[in-house]
Amino acid sequence: MAFLRKMAALQGVAAGQTATGNLPLGATYDILYVYLNVEVSGTATDVPHNEWGTYLGEIRLMVDGDAKYTMNAADLVAYAKRNGQTIQPGVLPIFLLRPWMMTPLGQDQTSFGTNGGMQNFQIEIDVKDSVTVNKMEVTAQQSKGKPFGAHMAMRKYHLNHGVAGPFEVTEIRRSDYNISSFLIGSDDIEGIEVTINNNQVAKTTKPIRRAHASVYGKSEQPGYTFVDFAPDRLRDAILMNVQDFRLTLDFTDTGNSPIYAESIEPA
Repeated sequence: MAFLRKMAALQGVAAGQTATGNLPLGATYDILYVYLNVEVSGTATDVPHNEWGTYLGEIRLMVDGDAKYTMNAADLVAYAKRNGQTIQPGVLPIFLLRPWMMTPLGQDQTSFGTNGGMQNFQIEIDVKDSVTVNKMEVTAQQSKGKPFGAHMAMRKYHLNHGVAGPFEVTEIRRSDYNISSFLIGSDDIEGIEVTINNNQVAKTTKPIRRAHASVYGKSEQPGYTFVDFAPDRLRDAILMNVQDFRLTLDFTDTGNSPIYAESIEPA
């Protein structure tokens, strides 16, 4: 069975600091829920769905010192909404399993098993300056313990595109793992091409991406571009054990955008 368990109190919860918490080993972690209540003009307020980026910056899940999952709080909201999830006031979900996948295996395989295979598991939450936190706590949906194996990883990169036009991304790590999607913190992107070992494997435009997303029940988010290789089937994720991988983004404006690689990694 799956069950909800409140985690131990976070340490270092203060404006401009990084709150940290040790997540106990043994169970399998399916979803983490971050609850946050802040002071707004003298009123205790559960954070609205569109204001998480006002109060929190990066959130990281650390396995033995490796940032396996890194995402800005505001981008976590966009990721959840993209996949049909409703964000309730004060609660930010971090999905390690993916309930929107087609099969139970696809849903459950990316959860974090902690019953062997790791020494410590931690969450780190960057609190922004001038924030008065009334309460911040973490609750986990857990299930039967399994060893740490194939799991969800969210790796963060940065794109500094100083001119409009095609921008080639070549720094995505190439190794024995699979990428299921990219989330890019900009919607100023028209064309997208994916080239693997000098072979073009994908070429899309914004209208086609929007139409394709709707087929799979995905909801486009303002300010973001999504590149979905495996919208609902795990087997469609792209193997990154290749010689060459290039993602070419045709930007219509300049900027500095985060890009997240949603991946399935081995232990």
